[in-house]
Amino acid sequence: MYSPAAAMLQARFPLVDEEDTVMALQSMRDRMAGPVVWGIVGLLCLVFAVWGIGASPLFGGANPTLAKVGSAKVTQAAFQQAYNRSYQQMLQMMGDNFNPNQIDQSRFRAGVLNDLIEQTLLQQYANKQGYTATDSAVYDYVSQIGAFQEDGHFSPNLYRSVLASNGMVPEQFEAQVRESLRVEQLRAGVLDTAFVVPKQALATWDVTHATRDARELLFLPARYAKGVTVTDAQVKDYYDAHKVDFIAPQRVKLQYIELSEGGMPAIPAPEPKVLEAIYDAQKAQRFTVPGQRKASHILIRFGSDAAAAQTQANEVVAKIKAGGDFAALAKQYSGDPGSKDKGGELGWLGRGMTAPEFDTALFALAKAGDVSAPVKTKFGWDIIRLDDVRPGHVQPFDDAGVQAKLLETYRSKAAAKEYEDAESQLANLVFENPASLDTAATKLKLKVQTTDWLTRQGGAGIAAHPAVIDAAFSDSVLKDGENSKPITVAAADQVVIRKLKAEPERQKTLEEVSAGIRAQLIGDAAAKQARDAADKAVAAIRGGAPVVDVAQQSGVEVKKLAALKRQATQQDSALVAAIFELPEAAAGAPTSVASTRLANGDYAVVVLDAVNRVEPKAGSSELSAAAQGYSQALAGGELDAYRVLMQDTVKIKREQAPVDNSQTQEGS
Repeated sequence: MYSPAAAMLQARFPLVDEEDTVMALQSMRDRMAGPVVWGIVGLLCLVFAVWGIGASPLFGGANPTLAKVGSAKVTQAAFQQAYNRSYQQMLQMMGDNFNPNQIDQSRFRAGVLNDLIEQTLLQQYANKQGYTATDSAVYDYVSQIGAFQEDGHFSPNLYRSVLASNGMVPEQFEAQVRESLRVEQLRAGVLDTAFVVPKQALATWDVTHATRDARELLFLPARYAKGVTVTDAQVKDYYDAHKVDFIAPQRVKLQYIELSEGGMPAIPAPEPKVLEAIYDAQKAQRFTVPGQRKASHILIRFGSDAAAAQTQANEVVAKIKAGGDFAALAKQYSGDPGSKDKGGELGWLGRGMTAPEFDTALFALAKAGDVSAPVKTKFGWDIIRLDDVRPGHVQPFDDAGVQAKLLETYRSKAAAKEYEDAESQLANLVFENPASLDTAATKLKLKVQTTDWLTRQGGAGIAAHPAVIDAAFSDSVLKDGENSKPITVAAADQVVIRKLKAEPERQKTLEEVSAGIRAQLIGDAAAKQARDAADKAVAAIRGGAPVVDVAQQSGVEVKKLAALKRQATQQDSALVAAIFELPEAAAGAPTSVASTRLANGDYAVVVLDAVNRVEPKAGSSELSAAAQGYSQALAGGELDAYRVLMQDTVKIKREQAPVDNSQTQEGS
């Protein structure tokens, strides 16, 4: 069978043997868990829960087309939403180290647009190939999203509330989920085409299971350092030639006060009537567990003849009333592939989860076992059976769990209000008293603290925040000696800084750095001697000299490494890599030997003695696992190749560059 991935791999990277192919495809597999593959479905939930998929664009009514992908358009509005999501995701990932000034906006925006075009490409190709997502698949996915669950169960009220707070209605969100599930089917379909022949499985097995016997000769620079002499003249010559390397940067020591919500005094419990008021205001939304209904259905799709579909639906209802088995009839007649094989079962449904007509009919059924008349929806004629009822109820005010939630809500809002008030006072106090932090510290009961010396490269504690460094070296703080404005270093956490001491950039004296220079020169000379000795040993062994004799002449020991695995973590990674890169020496050929520099600076000479291959048992689970691993790696390559194929099939036309709205992120 033709494999696009294998063809692309051979065209781009000429491979030497089967092992090379396995390792290259393993690399592909490592890359396949990227934003397009995982983000399409997984991030739908994550992005929505954190930032909101349906956020309004931050510009006016104009919504120009940036690119056309097949019949779809990538608009400025879609780009801005994607940009905001990516920006906020980067902010969350980097946390306190985030500095917007270090972002290359042109590259960042280009990357966002490219990702958006690729996602649209996948959607278009899924459309072209006829992939679909059933209603039951959409409902199953939505009901499993944690943001829409309360006490472990899907909450229709919470679902609608969360969507509404993000400017969406269920139909919009479910349409996006449906689109994502269709793309996921496309992805799965591509990955399922990858298969492995026995030879490839054996090659994968060999790569992961074969071990090697080797010997190591270790050449330590420290051993040669004892014989290295560095004169004062050499130190001075090095200093004079590298003065630029011995400049002490400008530095400053700061005083600061920190205001954080977490550092505010604990909020005492309020009077019960306060919690009762919160309970009454939030009872419907937070403390009412809505009723749910377990249902099964038979969907008769319209097809090309809507009247015939209605007639068939009536006939199916008649068969049910005559005692026909609902599950068997669902398997025979239902047009919903997601539920027909389960006898039409849809599971538990809350109000608002299904199409309005379906919803009304389901909740109109009185008791378990009741079956509706055919209900017309946009999908066809639905015959609905009520299987079970889970009544709704209101959690009482005196419930311990309710009390805990109410108290948490009260304290959270009270603490936020106190912090907001203190935040406003802090800004006023440091502005009105620019020459000292004492007044603000006293009135807000904050402690004046001191940093260590820090440079523009930052430091520990608050100095790890780029915004603090920017303020510390600003003219108002450094030259004028004023307080900084409050600086946000985390959510609900601000600091105000002022200069305590400062030193300008200066050239370090020879006396300050001579010891370090001397140590460096000795280390460099010793390392060169160790490397030269290792290279000499390699040449001797390749020339036929016995390894033991070479070691004795070099004054080093021979260390045996038996049954070394490729994944050995107890050995230096450079050592393991060097051993597994050595070719097996043919009969009569020179010994397979090489030298390498280890992570600690030592030099090792490695000699390959044997390759130990373990033949797997035919049909063993381990061989199957090796085949599966190779298949997954190959599948990643298939997906890469499919992207290229899609770009040839679906026309992409870039219309214009995105409008620059990056300034809307300031203060994020």
